[in-house]
Amino acid sequence: MKTSSPQPATAVGKVQRSRHPSAAAAMLAFAVAAVSLAAQQPSPASTTGSRTGEAAKEEAIKLSVFEVSEQTYEGYRSTQTLSGTNTLSSLRDTPNSISVANRELIDDLMATTVHELSMYTITGEVGTGTEATGTEIGGGGFIMRGIAASPQLVNGVRWWVPVDTFNVDRVEILRGPTAFLYGGGAAGGTINQVSKQAVLARDFQKANVMIGNNNLYRAEFDLNRRINDKLAIRAAMLYTERGALQKYFGGTRRGINVGINFRPFTHTIINANVDYGRINDTLGMGMLVDTYALSERLGTTTAHTTTNGGPTYLPSLDLMYNTVGLRRSTGTAMAITDSSFVHKELNFSGPDAYNNVQYNSIGAQLNQRVFENFNIQLAGTLLNARRQVYSRGVAAQNGGGNLLLLKDVNPTLPGGAPNPYFGEYYTEFNHRLFVHREPVVNARLLAVYDVKLPFTTQRIVASARFESSGPDGINFGEFIMPGTPEFRGTLTNANTAAAYVANTAVMRSNMVYRRYYLRDGDDPRITRAGPAPGKTVMMTNFVVDGNLGRNYNRYYMTPGFGVGASGTYFKERLHTLVGWRRDSFIQEPQRQFYNYATGERYQVPEPKVRIDNSDDSYNYGGVFHVTSFASLYFNYAETMTLSSAANSPSIRRGVLIGPAAGEGFEYGLRWMFFKGRIETNWTYYVSSPTNLTGSIPTAVRLMELAPHFNDFDPDGVDTQARDAKGLEFETTTNLTPGWRLTWNFATNKIVTSQRYPALKAYQAEAKAKGIPTPETDAFLATVPEGTPIAGYTKIRSNLVTNYRFDRGPLNNLSIGGGVQYRDKAYRGNYDLDRNGVAEEHYSAGYFLVNLTMGYRSKVWDRKIDWALNVTNLFGKEYYRSYALGAGQWDTGRTIRLAARIDL
Repeated sequence: MKTSSPQPATAVGKVQRSRHPSAAAAMLAFAVAAVSLAAQQPSPASTTGSRTGEAAKEEAIKLSVFEVSEQTYEGYRSTQTLSGTNTLSSLRDTPNSISVANRELIDDLMATTVHELSMYTITGEVGTGTEATGTEIGGGGFIMRGIAASPQLVNGVRWWVPVDTFNVDRVEILRGPTAFLYGGGAAGGTINQVSKQAVLARDFQKANVMIGNNNLYRAEFDLNRRINDKLAIRAAMLYTERGALQKYFGGTRRGINVGINFRPFTHTIINANVDYGRINDTLGMGMLVDTYALSERLGTTTAHTTTNGGPTYLPSLDLMYNTVGLRRSTGTAMAITDSSFVHKELNFSGPDAYNNVQYNSIGAQLNQRVFENFNIQLAGTLLNARRQVYSRGVAAQNGGGNLLLLKDVNPTLPGGAPNPYFGEYYTEFNHRLFVHREPVVNARLLAVYDVKLPFTTQRIVASARFESSGPDGINFGEFIMPGTPEFRGTLTNANTAAAYVANTAVMRSNMVYRRYYLRDGDDPRITRAGPAPGKTVMMTNFVVDGNLGRNYNRYYMTPGFGVGASGTYFKERLHTLVGWRRDSFIQEPQRQFYNYATGERYQVPEPKVRIDNSDDSYNYGGVFHVTSFASLYFNYAETMTLSSAANSPSIRRGVLIGPAAGEGFEYGLRWMFFKGRIETNWTYYVSSPTNLTGSIPTAVRLMELAPHFNDFDPDGVDTQARDAKGLEFETTTNLTPGWRLTWNFATNKIVTSQRYPALKAYQAEAKAKGIPTPETDAFLATVPEGTPIAGYTKIRSNLVTNYRFDRGPLNNLSIGGGVQYRDKAYRGNYDLDRNGVAEEHYSAGYFLVNLTMGYRSKVWDRKIDWALNVTNLFGKEYYRSYALGAGQWDTGRTIRLAARIDL
């Protein structure tokens, strides 16, 4: 299934990866070096410099191989993880690249969401364009090593709801593919959020109250009660309101999580929790996109036709007209970054564009020590999320965008009257309501067996996971009111596929686009939602689903199972990790149609299609402690995408291309000084999304190659990959009890790789037979290896520090802050100066300074920590953009004042 040659795979539906031989050689060399060095050096402490001191403490608090103790934090430094092997392990002994943002860091940053926290981590920053649209129930995606990440995890379970930090104990950033740990995912990595758990050791009750600019008001309450020595209960509650620099953008959130920790027997632990929340957000707007500059420069315009024009409503004038036959401007399709032209506070989405999420979940986990060396974990989660989004829909009459800024180039209206907005800039889109429900069931079983031999200790982990979901959503849109003179066409009353196609065409021509002119601004009287009285109506919208109907019965299952082993050798000097995992995506989708004349939904007879995408993922790596303060590590891991988007036919007849996948290498060095008070990790990585499909021109497929090769499928596609390469440096220091610091630095570049291997094989075979291939040669010349891919920031770095005085006149005062540096980000190529060469375009880098201050006091014998945070202290204006046509403005200077109270 995996080969280093460019030849196409011959197995059906398999993933193409290419680096196993070189990886195996590297691993062999690593092991040989480890054995050689082990024979020459005395054994150091294997986990931390203070291992002896920590051992007794950890033995007292360690209750399960599946738990991380809250007492293992040392400032911003965390020494343990569950994400390395699915069991408790030392971060220093784990070959995976894992960063931990613990509760102390979250509190010092006053991070209210994981998105905010991600701005300070070594990777995982939230992407642009997603936080404002509400297109995902998760409210936006993370960018890991320049690659869009898979859904976030909560306690190892895929989670489809935006996560607030009120119930988060720590956030683990898993960099690179996750192999047998979480087989489904992206090559860049993923983020796992570990929830707070009930504590048996003590009672406590804490409150956190926060206020800030942009109308931020927030209250958290955390109550833990030890019922007896076997049972504890904990409740975390939240209410928050927030606004933003952009008009209308903001919302409220309410949440409560109740958990229990029950230990009925010495070796039995039962954790259970119930989670409930409501999110009511008003949506923001991303950067508008230039769709006028070429018309201004060159005078070029295009025509609105029956397929790209339609009824357009001007709320400012309560005027409706049809754009068919009118002209529209053209532009560069680049995001507009001139805030003096398009103010960054502007939000044409209006006050009624909302993203409302209601969710609840129930989860339980049983940890059982069967006998001394054998432990099992059985866990299950049921998550139910319901979402309603009223937002900007696609404006098909402008090429499918909903953030385009055009110029009105029509001097007259369709009836011949003068156009009052001639020469003015505008944006337009249709109003869309999306109602979505997604129940998710997740179950997992882990079995852990420790094998202790004279020369090695092996922890063998077997896992089985199952997830199922039945997502179901329906769209509504704004249309011309049927039965009015303005309604064009006639609806067919029949429950057939042909009638559906005909009705879809009619409704498409009656979809209403709302136009907002820049000179009028975003006043709520103009941008409010709701039908235009007597003119439009909100109706079920199957137009967005196309002529094939709505994807219905989307219930899917993603079973997976795997086995791995983490071992130690040479008195714990060498640590290894190997694993294998098999994941599947199984679905039998159906199509649903809609009768616009009667409002009836129906299905038509069609063959049942079963999607079954499965693949294996492998992981192997090791850590070698060269000395007590220096360690080398290597890791190779794979992953696959769990979705129905696979099984495209290859140009090699009879071969199906499997799901998108990923693989990654990491080589690194870890340093530790002063018994762990200074710890730093250096990593070189290559993370590669693989098995991505690539189309081939018709002239190559049909006219040049198909006539000469019987096994060539002219309807097929080929594969390609991308390589994200870079360096990562991460340092944490705790030199004194009052001083903590964390600093990270990362480089990144993404280029194309492994492009069109099957096509290149046919090209070589044709040349060997003397068959000329000019079209193939010309096409392959346009898709070279190593071409930069848009979407990455070249360099990013973050520093966070805090110092608390413990004596003298400044006793109990703390001061700190940090910096955030971003180098330019590659957005893509475009011939802006019209010289025939498409030049590279980057968004500007920026440097932000942050300030934190705090004071610890007592009121009525209750400890209160007062804190003031100022982010972007000097009000630096910047924007983030990873593509030519998308971007987000900065949030401005933010000021937050908080009081954390031990009640």
